[in-house]
Amino acid sequence: MMAVLLVLLNGRLMKIFLDTNVWRYIADADAFNTLETISSDNGIKVVVAPALVNEVRQFKDDSLRKKILKMITSPSMVRLMPEAYLEAEDIKRVVEKYREEWLIQDPDSSEVNLLIDDWKSFDDGYWTNAANDISPPATNESQRGELEHKLAQQESKEIRKCMFDKKSVLPASLDLKNVYYPKRSDQHGIPEELIEYWRIPSLYHFKAELEIYASPYREWLDYAIDVSKVQANSDSLTDLWLREISSDELPRQWLRGAFECMQSFHKITSGTPGDSQLSSHLIDVDVFMSADRNFIRFTEQCRKDAPFSIAQEYLISGGEDGVENVFDYIRKLNS
Repeated sequence: MMAVLLVLLNGRLMKIFLDTNVWRYIADADAFNTLETISSDNGIKVVVAPALVNEVRQFKDDSLRKKILKMITSPSMVRLMPEAYLEAEDIKRVVEKYREEWLIQDPDSSEVNLLIDDWKSFDDGYWTNAANDISPPATNESQRGELEHKLAQQESKEIRKCMFDKKSVLPASLDLKNVYYPKRSDQHGIPEELIEYWRIPSLYHFKAELEIYASPYREWLDYAIDVSKVQANSDSLTDLWLREISSDELPRQWLRGAFECMQSFHKITSGTPGDSQLSSHLIDVDVFMSADRNFIRFTEQCRKDAPFSIAQEYLISGGEDGVENVFDYIRKLNS
């Protein structure tokens, strides 16, 4: 048998992330088995994330929802950890580097390891429940998530009003490295300090999460970081976030901020917060495919401006043509 030529990037297999709309087209075309075969034959890993599961769970069509959930929870997929965990890991590294005194000495990681096992298990846990279309139980945390989804839409509207006045078109000359919040003004209204845009909403969000005991951020962090010390040193936290950390040390926060910035030029929809969630995974994969022109345009802008490497964007057509676009792209990687 002829050996399969594997696509390698820095010694590893290429990872491709498919947007929710692409999975819809694959389901409609009954093309999942073909996707598995083509990706395997060409040495490609197809990546899925909990944020993708969350979007599919919103589908009202029971048959379609169950079908897509079965596909994206297949053991052949590469499963990412939730973005809250990945963001918490970034934050933990920052605290270890800049605020070592906030760390807990001899931390007990037994509980967090159980959580990690639940996410990574192939026999039980999160992905098994998702495969069987079993939603998480209604808890204070899940109800808070619904509220935050609505608040995120409102926040996007406020950002647009605050930052860009009445402009409704994304400027062709926009450089995401040079988008700032004016912080403090002198008596003449001239800003005394310019803060990179992503830092303000990121700091606000992190501080808010630490106030909530059931927050997933606290769940992933409070075994290693003394939250009470962080809260007692609010000014130090602000200095850390706004002035000390480099953008490439919190890349997911930068990406969220960049997407929120660009989304502010567009109509805010129920999918806007979900797009921001998905954007945090652009550093985890090599290629992102979607039929959403705005998402692809935003990804392209981020790829040009980000101070770190992110996925290559690829726009597909709708329907069955889009499925063929995906298959053709994968085939050409080894041609």
